[in-house]
Amino acid sequence: EEHRIQNLLLRELSKKTGANKQLKYIQPVKLQNCFFEMPTPFKASDHTPSYSGKKGGGVDILACVRHGNSTRLGVIEVKDENNQHESIELVINQAVTYACFIRELLRSKSGQKWQKIFGYTRPIAVPSSGLIIDAIAAMPNISEEDIKQLASTKHLRVFVEDDYIELHCISFSEENNDLTIQDCSWQRL
Repeated sequence: EEHRIQNLLLRELSKKTGANKQLKYIQPVKLQNCFFEMPTPFKASDHTPSYSGKKGGGVDILACVRHGNSTRLGVIEVKDENNQHESIELVINQAVTYACFIRELLRSKSGQKWQKIFGYTRPIAVPSSGLIIDAIAAMPNISEEDIKQLASTKHLRVFVEDDYIELHCISFSEENNDLTIQDCSWQRL
């Protein structure tokens, strides 16, 4: 069920800018023009992130998200339910774990190669304020209170050395194999 929702979200994110695109300024990263789940050696789905080597987890959707004049990577963790076992806090924690891994790849010796794989046409400049990666929870029916809290990103940044991981969410509903985006925290900024 979660993969079905992930595919519906990918379909929505892949739309070109226009009246029928519900989430503007975001496109999935593709590898050789194909969607992919970015494998990681960390498994965060059991809510206690740990190194798992070959049996690790993966980024559900890696995306390019436009914020004003800049574009940054977004790590999207997709869930098909919103309940106490898959709460927004737990899903955000998963996204942060994977965002930290992506950040380490970008800052590694082979970082420029990873930048090319992730679709950067020119090397990522290291601004004085640091690199920012979005950790995004995409799940049904996120409460207004949680969205407001995530929309005030100045208070919800995870600091990693000189870089930041900003926390965001996409709230949606699903009916008849079609997603309706209810809200998105970064569109409130």
